[in-house]
Amino acid sequence: MSVTLHTDEERLLAAFADKAAPEHRALVDWAVEHRLVEAAIGSDAAVLRLLVRAGAEAIQARAMDVGYAALGLSYQPGENAEHRTARQRYADRTDRHVQA
Repeated sequence: MSVTLHTDEERLLAAFADKAAPEHRALVDWAVEHRLVEAAIGSDAAVLRLLVRAGAEAIQARAMDVGYAALGLSYQPGENAEHRTARQRYADRTDRHVQA
């Protein structure tokens, strides 16, 4: 897979590759917190992979938030046990998928 970047995207990404930039430090800190790297990022490819991963995880988390909000709206105080069980199965399945 390859991607052609526009000039403005290259400028945006350059800050993450610049070891003196706060964006780079934040990316390293994120990667260490997620146990993806020890303490250094050695290549532009590694920077891109980490940024893709961070972005994907952020969007997955947002999708879960939206899903749970919709699930909460569907809850009716007097609903039957079958609906509650089905909703719980959905939530459990979603959690397992995102954590995998």
